[in-house]
Amino acid sequence: MGQGTINRIWRRYIVVAATLIVILVIARSVWLFGGLGKEKLPVDMYRKLTDPLHYEDITENSPLPGVDGYKTDESSVYKDIQRYCNPISTIAQGTEGEVHSGYSLISVYAIIRHGDRTPMHIIPNRTKMAWNCHFSDKMVAENPILQTYMDYMRTHANQLRADDRLKVMPYLPNYKTCPKTYLTPLGALQHLTLGNHLNNVYNKKLGLLSDKWSEADISIESTGYTRTLQSSLALLYGFLPQFDFSKFYIKLSHWLNFCQKNCQCSAAHKYAQQVDEERYELIKNDVGLKESLDVINTILDVGSSYKPRANHVQDALTPFVCHHRRLPCGPKECLKVEHLGGIINHTKMVAAVTNQEGKPLEKLVRLSMHPMLQRIVSGMESAVLGNDSVKFTLFSGHDLTVSPLIDVLTLPNHTWPPYASRVVFELWREDQTSSYFIKVLYNGENLTKHVRFCQGFTNDIGLCPWKRFFEFVTEENLGVFNSTTYLEACQTKHSQHN
Repeated sequence: MGQGTINRIWRRYIVVAATLIVILVIARSVWLFGGLGKEKLPVDMYRKLTDPLHYEDITENSPLPGVDGYKTDESSVYKDIQRYCNPISTIAQGTEGEVHSGYSLISVYAIIRHGDRTPMHIIPNRTKMAWNCHFSDKMVAENPILQTYMDYMRTHANQLRADDRLKVMPYLPNYKTCPKTYLTPLGALQHLTLGNHLNNVYNKKLGLLSDKWSEADISIESTGYTRTLQSSLALLYGFLPQFDFSKFYIKLSHWLNFCQKNCQCSAAHKYAQQVDEERYELIKNDVGLKESLDVINTILDVGSSYKPRANHVQDALTPFVCHHRRLPCGPKECLKVEHLGGIINHTKMVAAVTNQEGKPLEKLVRLSMHPMLQRIVSGMESAVLGNDSVKFTLFSGHDLTVSPLIDVLTLPNHTWPPYASRVVFELWREDQTSSYFIKVLYNGENLTKHVRFCQGFTNDIGLCPWKRFFEFVTEENLGVFNSTTYLEACQTKHSQHN
């Protein structure tokens, strides 16, 4: 046997051995994480902040809110799930537009999460079911606005003025059964209710928009998903005086942070990877989470090969509570709300550990949300300088739009935003001095004094000087990265010292 033949045989052995190693690594990955593809860790949510949207498979994390302390009896767990569901009765409870006399409202910026939706994930053979996507007679009778809303959306089909991807979508949820991840009738009603609340306080009480409002008065953007478009339309129908498709245009955003240009940020990619790695370690070492998932697996009898991610289980099960349905059952018993207690504990713990000053998450949200904050400040600056400016701006996005915004603002008691959540920035002018102030609210609660750049600067009625917002966005936020521009801060080489 010649040397050339021996070399060929050895090369074949090496190829076979390498192939076996790759197969073993892939098999272990499937066993650990339940799937293949680019998701190398069972936590990859924050990477989505740093990439343009891929409309076929955006995944929201949707964990349940935590509770004060670590008590997880059934009643407290149920209350927290309900808080995440965001019942209609609580949506219109808010202090938007409330301020002492002597101030005039100049403009409003609302950043929303879409309303209630159908699950993205299922537990094999246990949670796959038909979710009703039809407005029931009972719902319409109890909420008269629904009838005129449905009539308008149906009779004005294909008349929406919007970017191409958006205008071909259905304008309201109106199916016998809802497709996966679609807005439900409940989700539409949530935003109709929110829009009506904002109309009462901003337009009817404070005169932000009159019946003769024009396209120049408002700016609307949505990501390219049916649930975000329909949420924005429902909110606008409740909010706008004399709702009319011909009077506004909805722009499409390809980014969760509504970035417009120069959006790729390599430093944000780096911090996102660090955040996901930290979350993975927390998952791996959380005995309570493992026990909770094991109990759910055992009750539902889905087999040892099913290795669920905690957020997938949450996503599959919370709609049952939101829609007042019995949780799924296995061969011998049914799940109870208390079985989700370990997941709630984990969510609270992860939020407490990762969301601290100096941690990768803090740097990630500073970078990822800078484009949105910059857009809001620029719009407010135009008004402060006396130029014609937009009075109402709406960004219709996801939990991964609202949550990092809350984090960068350092708003308290935040674990994860419920359906139909909103963060609202109000710009006010003091009539006597012509000084400008801002007010920041989360789900109707005035949290201005807690905002990162307003702490210690609010006046006697709780408003924050607008110039503090301006200084934070134009100087302080990027100064953390020893940078003066967003492009400079996004350079990985430059960020290595931070």
